[in-house]
Amino acid sequence: MKRGFSLVEVVQVLVLGSGLMLLGVHLLERTMQVRETALSGMDQVRTWGALCLQFRRDVHLAETIAEVGSRNLMLATGEATIEYTRTEHGLLRTRRTSGSIEYQPYSLPADAKIEFYATPGNDRVRLTVHSVAPNSETRQVMRIEAVVGRWANHRAGEPE
Repeated sequence: MKRGFSLVEVVQVLVLGSGLMLLGVHLLERTMQVRETALSGMDQVRTWGALCLQFRRDVHLAETIAEVGSRNLMLATGEATIEYTRTEHGLLRTRRTSGSIEYQPYSLPADAKIEFYATPGNDRVRLTVHSVAPNSETRQVMRIEAVVGRWANHRAGEPE
């Protein structure tokens, strides 16, 4: 009776092990792609949510609309001017007071189309963002509309 394995048996085990490892690497790679897509989508939802809250708050606190253009919107409050400007990487919020300037960037997809619109009486402002999801034909639209001066009497910046 012989002890050990034949060369054919060792080669079969190596081929089987290599196939299983190849399958495992492929599954790991696919899992990482799905994770990356999910994280990207979650970041976009978080960014859009933060932009929505900040934009509505700024418009509600504004006393007047200083300027509405195709690439920017400027709001005037008693203490500051707030400007939203389309940039290469998204939208930039700039708040200028007598003593400081604050910048807050919002990252948006590269293909995003941004539109600012004010009603004829300048009592409402709308920000619309159109985007096509990466690796998809799905069109995403975010529309934020707010009433100018709704909270203008509140200096703390919060509604009652």
